[in-house]
Amino acid sequence: MLPPCENAGIELEDELLRIARLRAEHFGAHHVRFLRSPAPDAFPSNLGVFDFVLFSAVFEHLLPAERRALLPLIWRHLKPGGVLFLNQTPHRWAPVETHTTGLPLINYLPDRLALRMARRFSARVKPDDDWETLLREGIRGGTVREILGILAKDGSPVLLEPRKHVGDRIDLWYGKLSSRHAWLKWSVWASLKLLKATTGAVLTPELSLAIRKQA
Repeated sequence: MLPPCENAGIELEDELLRIARLRAEHFGAHHVRFLRSPAPDAFPSNLGVFDFVLFSAVFEHLLPAERRALLPLIWRHLKPGGVLFLNQTPHRWAPVETHTTGLPLINYLPDRLALRMARRFSARVKPDDDWETLLREGIRGGTVREILGILAKDGSPVLLEPRKHVGDRIDLWYGKLSSRHAWLKWSVWASLKLLKATTGAVLTPELSLAIRKQA
């Protein structure tokens, strides 16, 4: 998709690095390099800086302390004027937590009670799963405020809005959906648009964000 660019991927596990390198070789992707991270909260010393960073389906799987450590680290490897894309992360306050448990309203419960409800009512959760396991699996998602708040401690992040022909972030989320259960998805879209019109709140089941690092 991006042949003129250099693409770098970072990974902790040697086996996943081996597979990624074999795939790159198979597809002739010579503009791609894969680096091993020395630790969960550190990057390779020879990583360099980039115009764009893609953080896809990752943020929700980080523990709270890891989020506060890794996001600023990523931000420092982004050039001034560069953009961090963060997507496929469930919204922390989505009425139905579809990512880990499939349960409604569990996002609004305190941690201890949410764990009890997940163990009792979710077929995806084992009776002996602990809270850290569920956090690692992505139960709490993220919010725009949380992400921008972390980045603001090490710079001046600017949240970019979708282009006018796309609409707002609710339209962006809706436009990515398949046609399966179209009436249900349209109903959710209409409810979210009504919520925005009445309260000003922009709530989407998952986040798709573009955040620019001010020069």
